[in-house]
Amino acid sequence: MISYNFPPFADASAATVAKRIRDAANPVDVVSQNMSAIRSHDPQLERFVKPYVRHLTSVNVPPTFGAWRGIRNFVEVGYAAIADRLSEKRYLRMYSRSMFPASHVLAAYIKSRHPEIRWIAEFSDPIAHTVEGSRRSGGTFALDPFAVDFLERVAPDYAAVLAKEGCVFKWCEYLVYALADVIGFTNEHQRDEMIRAAEDESMRRAIFARSIVDEHPTLPDSYYGPPSSTTVATLPLRVGYFGEFYPNRGLGDLFAALSQMAPETRQKIQADVYTSNPDRVLQVASEYGIESCVEAHEALPFMSFLRELRRVDFLFVNDVFPGGAYRENPYLPSKLSDYLGAGVPIISMIWPNSAMAKKRGLHHLLSGDIDGLRSLLMDAIVARGGACDTTAVARSEPTFKESSDAI
Repeated sequence: MISYNFPPFADASAATVAKRIRDAANPVDVVSQNMSAIRSHDPQLERFVKPYVRHLTSVNVPPTFGAWRGIRNFVEVGYAAIADRLSEKRYLRMYSRSMFPASHVLAAYIKSRHPEIRWIAEFSDPIAHTVEGSRRSGGTFALDPFAVDFLERVAPDYAAVLAKEGCVFKWCEYLVYALADVIGFTNEHQRDEMIRAAEDESMRRAIFARSIVDEHPTLPDSYYGPPSSTTVATLPLRVGYFGEFYPNRGLGDLFAALSQMAPETRQKIQADVYTSNPDRVLQVASEYGIESCVEAHEALPFMSFLRELRRVDFLFVNDVFPGGAYRENPYLPSKLSDYLGAGVPIISMIWPNSAMAKKRGLHHLLSGDIDGLRSLLMDAIVARGGACDTTAVARSEPTFKESSDAI
């Protein structure tokens, strides 16, 4: 198992890998990166996966996202740490997952030297392209002996592509395409968009033939705990959001809907936001004039997060909204898999025809449908015996500047 992000570090990708290990229920050896410099610890996530981890090798080099030199250091140190076990032919299978790109580069390095190992490589998202569909900036490098060694170990058509690419992110994708036995994607749109960007038709066919679609895993009911008795037909109506906070995407719709309600109606709703920057949430809520009905909390450890999901009346999730360079939305929010396991009604702000839009049983609303969201919330208040003033309050929305790249 090659996972740059791995417990005990708090990270969405680390949680997904931990859930995949739990689902397989087989003992694994893991190579990961020491992320102490950039990620907090989550002891709950560590305890969750620990029964399945036979041996954990934590590579102690400076963490990096797209620096070739840093990735090379991770690969060289990681490979040296497990070289003896590899030489003993202990392993039949290997799994790697991005993000971060370095996971796949180490796995490719191992596969190129031990072709008998069956390699399953999973992409959480497109690596070489941003949310807008443009090429991801940065990550450029000049071919060095480490890179040239790869060129000599892959098929000529892939070597030709890699030789003209001086971009870490393209190298990560094409090393997987060249060497992996199975190439995993989290949804069909992601698979189609990433394969469409490949060099030529014969390469695209070869990648597709080895591809699988495997959505983020959902844990069994027992991990969520009992529903809270406070969620039965009571007010205020609790709407829960868990994850990074972007006022221009997703929660902006919720905040706008709340701001356009009559004050006496708005007070029957409580938005509970669990995120890494709660102060920013409160600042934005104040700018919308809704601070009295927004509670901001620090992000929860993994198991506490799962239990908290059942203590709200609605869970709120939003599509990542891609740029026009994509024909289809390649993103599927990983938190949706955890929301689905809780059995709580889900409000999803969707991009048309996205992977999430195709999910049944969710309260789908198009992004920007403030009237629809306001009506849904007021209907829920009435269903709990509350009174609503249905008059929409005209209010201008704040303007925010932020990065549009969600990765």
